[in-house]
Amino acid sequence: MFDVVVVGGGPAGLTAAVYALRRGMKTVVVTPEIGGRVMLAHHVENYPGFISITGPDLVKKMEEQIRKNHPDCDFVMDSVYDVKKVKGFFEILLKSRKKISGKSVIIATGTEDKSLKIKGEREFLGKGVTYCSTCDSPLFRNKVVAVVGGGNSALVGVQEVSPYASKVYLIHRRSEFRGDVVEVERVKKLRNAEFVLDEEVMEVYGDTVVKGLKLKSGKNLKVDGLFIEIGVTPLTQFIKKLGVKVTSQGFVEVNDKQETSVDGVFAAGDITTKNANLLQIVHATSEGAIAGFFASTFVNDL
Repeated sequence: MFDVVVVGGGPAGLTAAVYALRRGMKTVVVTPEIGGRVMLAHHVENYPGFISITGPDLVKKMEEQIRKNHPDCDFVMDSVYDVKKVKGFFEILLKSRKKISGKSVIIATGTEDKSLKIKGEREFLGKGVTYCSTCDSPLFRNKVVAVVGGGNSALVGVQEVSPYASKVYLIHRRSEFRGDVVEVERVKKLRNAEFVLDEEVMEVYGDTVVKGLKLKSGKNLKVDGLFIEIGVTPLTQFIKKLGVKVTSQGFVEVNDKQETSVDGVFAAGDITTKNANLLQIVHATSEGAIAGFFASTFVNDL
């Protein structure tokens, strides 16, 4: 029986574990791998304390912090497929068919990027293809780039990269955007932004880095980078049967204590509604700290 079961090994989950451990909680981190989406970040320059660091190196430091300062913390490298509440406690069922019991649960499973599923997308990931305009825009200073999408993520993405890039194409498969009118108007006012409507990206090509895009119309668009901003999918499917309240998009609803609608279940990081428009490492760690603190308080009050 653990006091706190953290599901997820990214920045939110690892930070939640640190705060629970520091409050004397018997803690376990359950995750198929350490890191999550952060492992795709080749340059992190907006996390406090580091001028520049790779995502994998940052996560490695977080993991080392736990293992050295809290060697009593358990790590279970497995995936969770179900969580049940049994007699006031939680039963976490793993894909390996093992079970873990806990007095509280912190869900920090993160999200996965929606993919275009086109040729060259994965091959050039980190070599010009990116899913985060907020993170990677400064890497494309004086470059020509394209942003794909039709919602607010894409519209804001253009605004993020515009101050750095020499030219920004916004490619959308329809003639009208799904995002807010105010965001569309802001993009229209940008001197270096151009709409490419009723068009789709079919292939990313290049050599060691991205050199261009092949479009559905048959045209080639020469660019140095491609920002795919078509949204993310929260990895929360396994908690729906538990009764945790989520939005129509699947994001977990939480309050200021990171509490969900189920007593004893907390959530932190990219899967929460509070964070949906700011998928940043520093925000995830902040929510992880809050979740770890209040999960511990919940256990102490039992």
